[in-house]
Amino acid sequence: MKIIFVFVVIIPSLFAQQETTSSKIHSPESIKAFADWLFCSGDFLRASLEYEKNKEELYNDTIKFKLALAYSEIEKKDKAIILFESISASSLFFAQSRNEIMKNLFLTSDWKLLEHHKTITSDSSTAKMFLYLGSLSQGNLSFTENEFVN
Repeated sequence: MKIIFVFVVIIPSLFAQQETTSSKIHSPESIKAFADWLFCSGDFLRASLEYEKNKEELYNDTIKFKLALAYSEIEKKDKAIILFESISASSLFFAQSRNEIMKNLFLTSDWKLLEHHKTITSDSSTAKMFLYLGSLSQGNLSFTENEFVN
């Protein structure tokens, strides 16, 4: 009788617990938490892979920004720029994303796009700094030091 009780009651409940634990581990919230932990630990490659898993469920400007930063750190500058550009103007990350675009364009030596983004980010001193440094790198001073300081 005791053996039947074990098979009928206890074993099925163990499988049910295992199934719910497994589903919690693979939930979008758990994946995001793990990705955040990886990001904060400096493991940007694995963090980017985990953030990519959540593209459908918990995709917002915070995750876009972190994913773009991760791409930037693992030398996927083109992907980083695309994500930074997709951050909406109403986001808290908008101004910083524009500066990150300028930084990535500068690091890829894409002077034409850097000059193009000048109109988008003309009020940011960080953007002006990248434009000025880009002009110096090219030997083309289309952006003067006075414009940078003022």
